[in-house]
Amino acid sequence: MGKHFMLTPRTTVASSVDLVNWKYLGDALPEKASWGPRDGLYWAPDVSYHDGVYYMYYAAGFLREMCIGVALSVSPEGPFKDIGKPLLCGQGTHVVDPKQIDDPKTGKKYIFWGSDFGPISMQELADDRISFVPGSSPINVIHPNATLPYQSLVEGAWVHYINDTYYLFFSGDNCCGPKAHYAVMIAQSKHIEGPYVTLNETGAPSNVIMQMNSRFIAPGHNSVVQDDGGAYWMLYHAVSETVFPESIRWLMMDKISWREHNGLIWPFFETGSPSSTSVAPFIR
Repeated sequence: MGKHFMLTPRTTVASSVDLVNWKYLGDALPEKASWGPRDGLYWAPDVSYHDGVYYMYYAAGFLREMCIGVALSVSPEGPFKDIGKPLLCGQGTHVVDPKQIDDPKTGKKYIFWGSDFGPISMQELADDRISFVPGSSPINVIHPNATLPYQSLVEGAWVHYINDTYYLFFSGDNCCGPKAHYAVMIAQSKHIEGPYVTLNETGAPSNVIMQMNSRFIAPGHNSVVQDDGGAYWMLYHAVSETVFPESIRWLMMDKISWREHNGLIWPFFETGSPSSTSVAPFIR
C-alpha cells in the first residue's frame, strides 16, 4: 500500500507505513494565505490527489468569519501553496471542515462543509477544482436536530463510497474543551447529492455509531481508509479522560464492522466507543 500521509487539525503533516506508527513531518502550509489571518485559525485540512497535483482544502479565519481555502503541492508532504483567494467564505464558523470527493458514478467533483449550528452542505466543483461550477448552489444534506443525541451541532463530514452506497459520516456537537461532548454519526444515500437517510430514520434510537467511554471522551471528526485485506478502518480524534490538558486530542483508529438494519447495511463498532486494544490493519 506504500506510505500513508495524514494532515492534522492545524495543517501539520505526518506519515506512516502501517497506519499505526506515525512520524511528524512539519507544517504542510508554512506560508499562510495572503487573504487569510497571520495569527488566526487554520484547521481541518483535507487533501485529494489528481493528475500529479495534491489539493489541500482547509479552513481559515477568525471565528467571526471563516473561509475554505485551497493550496497545491506536488508532494503529499508539502509545502502547499495557497492559490491566492478563498474558495468560499461565510459568517461565523459554518464554512469549515471541508471534504472533497469525486463521484465514482459520474466523475463530478464535490466539496462538503458545515458546522456552527447550520447544515452540512455540498456543492459541485468546476474542473479546475478551485472554483464552483457556474450556476451551481449549495445543497444541504444533514441538518442539526437538538432532539437527537449529539446533534444540536453537526460538522466534520466524511463521504465514502462502498458497494454502491454513499456513507456520510459526521460528528457533533462540541469537540473540544472541558465541556467536550462529541460523537460520530452516520447517514447513507444511493446518490451523492442525496437525499441521505440517517440511521435514526430507519428505527434506531439515534444516529450515533461511536461515542465516549470511561477512558476516552469526545471521539469524532473521522476519516475512513481501506487496508490491503479489504477491511475498512475509521481514524478520528478523542480526548483522554486520564491525560491532561483536555485540549490534547489523540489520534485513534478502530476497525469498522457492518450489519443490516431494516433492509440497509450500516457501519458499526463492536463496543460503540473507542477501543483500548485492537488488531492492526493489514498492510502488505
